Amino acid sequence: MFALLHFYDGYGLASVAAFGFSCALLYAGTGSLTTVIVLHMLYNSAIKIPEWIVYHAPLG
Repeated sequence: MFALLHFYDGYGLASVAAFGFSCALLYAGTGSLTTVIVLHMLYNSAIKIPEWIVYHAPLG
């Protein structure tokens, strides 16, 4: 539902769905929402930090 409301393309829809399913499995396995939150923070950091570096790099 999240992906549909944010108008992702096919790849975005599949990747958000896979990540959501992974989070659901992690929660089912651990019973802890904290582990899911930490995974989400790591995932966002792995995407946003390199993006920030690229867009804020000096223009040579």
